[in-house]
Amino acid sequence: VDVALLAARVPALRDLQPPDPKPVSEFRLGNGDVTELRVDPLSGGGIVVTAGDVTERVRAAEALRDSERRTRIVTDNVPVLIAYVDRDQCYRFTNRPYEAALRLRPQEAAGRRVEEMLDPARYRRLRPHIEGVLRGEPQSFEIDFPTNDVKIEVAQGSYIPHFDEQGRVLGFFLLYVDTTERRRSEAALRNINESLERRVTQRTAELETARARAEEANIGKTRFIAAASHDLLQPLHAVRLFAAALAERYRGDELVGKVDLGLGAVEALLDALLDIAKLDAGAIKPEKRPAPIGPLLQSLAEAFAPVAKQNGIALRLVNTAAWADTDPALLRRVLQNFLSNAIRYGRGGTRPRVLLGCRRVRDSLLIEVRDNGPGIPEHQQAMIFQEFTRLRATDDAGERGLGLGLAIVDRIARMLDHPQHLKSAPGKGAAFGIAVPLAHAAAADLLAPPAEEVRTALSRAPFVACIDDSAQVLDGMTALLESWGCTVATAPDADHLLRALADGAEHPDLLLIDLHLGDDRPDGIQELTRLRTAWGAGIQVALITADRDATVAARARALGLDILLKPVKPAQLRALLAHCSVKSVA
Repeated sequence: VDVALLAARVPALRDLQPPDPKPVSEFRLGNGDVTELRVDPLSGGGIVVTAGDVTERVRAAEALRDSERRTRIVTDNVPVLIAYVDRDQCYRFTNRPYEAALRLRPQEAAGRRVEEMLDPARYRRLRPHIEGVLRGEPQSFEIDFPTNDVKIEVAQGSYIPHFDEQGRVLGFFLLYVDTTERRRSEAALRNINESLERRVTQRTAELETARARAEEANIGKTRFIAAASHDLLQPLHAVRLFAAALAERYRGDELVGKVDLGLGAVEALLDALLDIAKLDAGAIKPEKRPAPIGPLLQSLAEAFAPVAKQNGIALRLVNTAAWADTDPALLRRVLQNFLSNAIRYGRGGTRPRVLLGCRRVRDSLLIEVRDNGPGIPEHQQAMIFQEFTRLRATDDAGERGLGLGLAIVDRIARMLDHPQHLKSAPGKGAAFGIAVPLAHAAAADLLAPPAEEVRTALSRAPFVACIDDSAQVLDGMTALLESWGCTVATAPDADHLLRALADGAEHPDLLLIDLHLGDDRPDGIQELTRLRTAWGAGIQVALITADRDATVAARARALGLDILLKPVKPAQLRALLAHCSVKSVA
């Protein structure tokens, strides 16, 4: 051992005496590895120096700290008050909106009891819910807020128990969603664009430094996202319906248009974050099959044509008769992100153009989106596929992207085993592509009726029944459907709906039923069994849910149900009504 070298590395080796503690030092080698030196004095004089490689431990700790930082960035920018409380009723995490509501300094509440931080009267109000959730019972309630800087007057509270693998309660997640708009709807609509632009999703928790706890923390994050997504999507779903009803009533109104833009931005962000969480957790499984690429490209071109025209971009489609072995839904998501980026970053120049097409490359089909925009420098081409990375758009582009679209593309492409392609240079535009394996033609897919047929079919005014445990959602659905001329019946469950329609001989043309109808009630699929017993199996049904789990989709498909994911897009609902009307007339 080179004692001089060790002495330089570990100053504690100099003047070491037997009573001294055992010095430990870490240092990095030239190749990036980390070595730990431990020095033990001998009673008879001298020392024993032990060197060990702790590279993996140090990297795991750094990864945990980076994961915690990323998670805090997201949770500090959502319009939801989030906290985690352990079973001793001590705060272990609070996000920035929660601290603002309680007028706390950052992380001031960490390690302190809830009773210390709250007003005594407020703690007495919340104590039954805290005791209930610590027994493993989820809590949901509405509570008034005192005057504070975040201007929340009333909120929907949710306490979600956190269980370990043995079913013991470790603590609970605390969420408060602002529901002031139910009491002050007009004021909320004026401010919704600003409030819904904030970043939404993902939970956080204190992460231990040991590598063995990393996987446990990741599982906890996935459980939180699954539990929180419904609470986040439910109010957004209701607001989306009200905004669509307002758009029908006040066509061309600028304020309503801005509300719709804000809702679209938040919806896109929420979908992106939930998709990333599902992809990272392995919850999305591809369903590959032979699929025609031509109809997929045609539908994308038609969907993006109005946006391209609005931004002065010539969108051209080169169609194909080829078939590919892929998951059409996931492939569509990839191409949607390519087109969205091309339109966002390609506008602003003279005669901007975007081309959507494909070409054969050996046994694969390379599907490309080309633009003649400003292009991407080579040193930035790798990092644009990372989360929250956004390039500067052209000066008149106005709208900024979310920085998540290409991160989703990267995950989907790797999951499908479809190689990506990017060719770009400054001033020469960009070409994004994905290579899919060619397949033999199969039976043609049924296509949804075009938009012109949708509006004509709705002239028959379908009779629609809606079941949801949220009165706010039912009000929003009624307002939207009645603005389209539909007859609407609503109820919180099957019993109430059957009693409401008992006097009439007419059955609904379409039933819209929520999957989750409350913790103490059967779910929507179970309720449907009773309704089909009363009305027959021929009634058309659409299941509305925020749950993107594959098992839910499989249950719905087995029963022949359509699925509408929250927040429901008015265009999807209108197309479903048109299809229902066409079937009824036939």
